[in-house]
Amino acid sequence: MHNIGAKLLIDAAQKSAEESGDGTTTCTVLAAAMLQEGLKIPNKNIFIRKGMQSAVRQICENLTKQAITISSADEVRNIALVSSNQDEHIANILTEIYNKVGLTGAISIQDGDGISVAPEVQFVEGVSFDSGFLSPYFAEDRSMINYDHAYVALVDSEI
Repeated sequence: MHNIGAKLLIDAAQKSAEESGDGTTTCTVLAAAMLQEGLKIPNKNIFIRKGMQSAVRQICENLTKQAITISSADEVRNIALVSSNQDEHIANILTEIYNKVGLTGAISIQDGDGISVAPEVQFVEGVSFDSGFLSPYFAEDRSMINYDHAYVALVDSEI
């Protein structure tokens, strides 16, 4: 039973990080508390599940009502300042990046190598993929593949 609980906590934290990029600690603490309380009520799992689903719906509705659309560089900077633990330098860099890519642009932050202390900013135009082609047999040169005027379909669901 402990392994299932640990797996649930890990999955919840990973999903939180994937969907929002943050909140893993909050997610883990909440999930642990819900699991501990749920184990106190044996043979009532379906009621606990329905209660949690109802609570999630209510929380999402309330968050949607409370959400504030940001539109100015000052608002972006304020959020960056809080997210960077009040680090003015990092907040300014993040604000500058958002000014360039826009509020809907994608930003990827990676850990440094520990040698350089200066932040490095790279702008990439277009689309980038984390992984390569599906099969190495699609390429003559297995290290790189180039197509001219290729048609590409991007979908966010299974075809």
